[in-house]
Order: sequence, then C-alpha cells, then structure tokens
Amino acid sequence: MDFDITNLINEYMTELESMPLPVLLIIIAVSIVFVFIPSLLALLFNRRHFKLILAANIPAAFSTVAWFGLIVWAVTGKVWERKPKQAAPES
Repeated sequence: MDFDITNLINEYMTELESMPLPVLLIIIAVSIVFVFIPSLLALLFNRRHFKLILAANIPAAFSTVAWFGLIVWAVTGKVWERKPKQAAPES
C-alpha cells in the first residue's frame, strides 16, 4: 500500500469544506478550551503562577509531555506552600 500525503491532505480538506459552520465552530471552541486546561486549573489552584502557566501554555500545546507538566504545575500550586510551624509540645 502506497502512502500518498497529497491525497490524504486533499481528502481532509474536502471533508473540512463540507462540514457545516456551526459544527466547525464548536470543534474549534472545544479544541481551544482543551488546550488551555492547564491555565484554567491554574486559576483554581495556583493563582500566583497563573501568568507564567498561561505564557507557557502556548508552546506546550505542541508537546504532550510539557502540556501534562503544566497540568501538574497548575494543580500542585497550593500543595507546596509552607504550612505554619507548630509549636513544640512542652514536657
């Protein structure tokens, strides 16, 4: 079986052109929300680093490892904050 990239691109573009506009807009909107999941999680869990995570989100969208790394960074923001030291028990 021969792999013809030109034919594959032509078939993809034909399918894309025949898609109704509302469906295409919904697919684009869902894709954008999906890519920015780390930033949305940072709003909830790690507001202090939100701007950094948002800036790193654009290039990380092209790397699965970096994207999952951003999710971990966004979710573990409050976990690493220092807890107040407890007083030593008196004997």
